[in-house]
Amino acid sequence: MHIHSGLPWLVPVAGLTLAACAGGPVVSSHTIEQAYDSQQLGYVTQGGEQIPVIVGGDPFGPDRAALNRAVLGAMQGSNFGPAVEFAVDPARPARQNSRVVLAFNPKGTIDPGALCGGMPDGEAPAGGAVRISAAYCEGSFALTRANVRAANVDGPQSPAFRAMMVQLTQALFPPRNPHRDETNGTCSNC
Repeated sequence: MHIHSGLPWLVPVAGLTLAACAGGPVVSSHTIEQAYDSQQLGYVTQGGEQIPVIVGGDPFGPDRAALNRAVLGAMQGSNFGPAVEFAVDPARPARQNSRVVLAFNPKGTIDPGALCGGMPDGEAPAGGAVRISAAYCEGSFALTRANVRAANVDGPQSPAFRAMMVQLTQALFPPRNPHRDETNGTCSNC
């Protein structure tokens, strides 16, 4: 496809807009704390350690193993920064108590940052609508957090679910921190 108008960014933006209108995944909130550093992933997993993923809620029924496989399958290779491995029960957990916490369809409205301290109760999805609140934690502190939602998600193997998890992973592990000047390591507004 040849884009001729000097607006090459228009095609991806139009695609995201159409996906949102068609019930595709939408990241509704996204926060990056000043302490987040995408290169830190390489440090916490430098000896082959895996980033633990804690999955709460049950959006598709009793087959937790299928949900875990779908979550991990979508997350692997979707983060920005160093290549890392995500695992539900890691044989070698990452350093500094680094982990990802996912809450499917949490009851009410929650701050995803609170996920580093505990898992809220979940509720059954309504008509294929799935919401996920998520945090990338170090100890009890959320380095990044995000909420994502999508309609018409008919199961963990659906393309809509995979797209939702990829967007969420990219939101949790952005390539840069807007609070930092990555060229010299200084932190603005700190």
